[in-house]
Order: sequence, then structure tokens, then C-alpha cells
Amino acid sequence: MPWSDFLFVFQWWGTLFLVGAAAYPITRRLFHGWHDNGYLFTKAVGMAIVPFLVYLGAMLHVVPFTQGAVWGAIGMVFVTGVILQKRARNFDEFRKKSIADTFIDRRAVFLCGSHIVVLGESA
Repeated sequence: MPWSDFLFVFQWWGTLFLVGAAAYPITRRLFHGWHDNGYLFTKAVGMAIVPFLVYLGAMLHVVPFTQGAVWGAIGMVFVTGVILQKRARNFDEFRKKSIADTFIDRRAVFLCGSHIVVLGESA
């Protein structure tokens, strides 16, 4: 398998991670009662909100449909989540151990799954 395929997979993985990280404050606010504060849904929430904002902006002719619009939408999601999180400080204290354990578990599953897909497609 050529190195460009590995680089493409890591670029895809990194982009998906950034979208999930940007959506984490919003997801944490939505799922504040769960033991992992909804970390499992960060990528799904991010992948639902970011394309919707880009589509809405392009449809209303506010921004062109470009890569810059996508980065702007990611930034808007992150800033909105941080503002919401600062307003919700009285909800729950951040439980570092459960979040760290969950983060490591989810990363391991995602990494193993992505390697199986890449190896399966190369066969």
C-alpha cells in the first residue's frame, strides 16, 4: 500500500477528530447526565452541525461553499460550545478519570476499526 494512502487515512482521522473536539462542549452540555458526558456522540453531533451550517450559509448566499466556510463552521461550533459550557458551570464538575478512561477506550476502538477497514480494502 502506498504511503499516500496512509497519509490520507491520518488526514481523514485528524479532521474527524477536530470536528469531534469542536463539538465536544455542545455534546457535553446535551448529555451532561451521562458518565462520559456524551463523548461517544461528539463526532456524530459535529458531523451533523458543521455541514448543516455550511449548507445554510451557502444556501442563503452568506458564504461561498469552500473549505474556508467549513473551517469557519468548525470554529463557530467550538465557540458556541465554549460559551454554552461557561454558562453551565453549575451543572456538573468535570470527572477527569472517567473522561480520560473513556477517551482512551474510544480512541483504541476507532484506531483498530480504521486499520481493519484500510487493510480490508487493500486486499
